[in-house]
Amino acid sequence: MQWTSEKNAGFTTPDARPWLPPHPLFAQRNVAVQDANRRSLLHCYKRLLALRAAHPALHSGTLSLLPNATPETSPILGYERACAEESLHVLGNFSAQSQPVTLQKKELLFSTCLDDNRQQDDRYTLRPWEAIVLTSR
Repeated sequence: MQWTSEKNAGFTTPDARPWLPPHPLFAQRNVAVQDANRRSLLHCYKRLLALRAAHPALHSGTLSLLPNATPETSPILGYERACAEESLHVLGNFSAQSQPVTLQKKELLFSTCLDDNRQQDDRYTLRPWEAIVLTSR
């Protein structure tokens, strides 16, 4: 694990000789750098874990594919997670092009992109490779 930009990537003391050398880009790709960047993959995973902890449907209940959002019919994969307390929809755009979607009285809870103010009424544009989580309003 590359922890910092220090010599040996924070894996061991600077004067030690590690068994394997750190990755050549360890100074740019490490936990400390990711922790300082709220757009990093580390922060995305932290937000996902918090969302999962706050919503029972994301860790229990049922999962069913949405009929108009499957790889056979579109570049969007969509499914519903439901339990007694709530129902959530998860949509992922698996293409390099933006995809418009209709949310039908859904509220955006999470986006892999941080500027998630792009919802206009019941319309939303999924950017390339973006995933979102929605709940009923």
